Amino acid sequence: MLSLVEPGLDQEHPGKLATIVVQPLGLAMPVGGETVVWGDRSVTLERGASSIGPQQPISATFTESGLMIRINATGVGEEQLRQIVESIGVVDPATWQAIVDSVIVAPSV
Repeated sequence: MLSLVEPGLDQEHPGKLATIVVQPLGLAMPVGGETVVWGDRSVTLERGASSIGPQQPISATFTESGLMIRINATGVGEEQLRQIVESIGVVDPATWQAIVDSVIVAPSV
């Protein structure tokens, strides 16, 4: 799970939150909603009321490499949600190791 947060400024400019949850397909619960195609992905959008108005996307779900990826959104518009979906992809082992190495911090002595 990973959360992307844009802090709010005040009541008129609330923050935004997108939480990305990844599960193996065998453990994933089926989702309902509107199916759209973004890039080369078939994405299921669930809509509901949000801080930016009625019938806004509140989640986007798609599969990638045997995984179900669901993005739960609060205050995130459809275009921004589409950009998040399109930015997600599989990386090769060397790239993954470089990412892990870049975020692991040696303990202080």
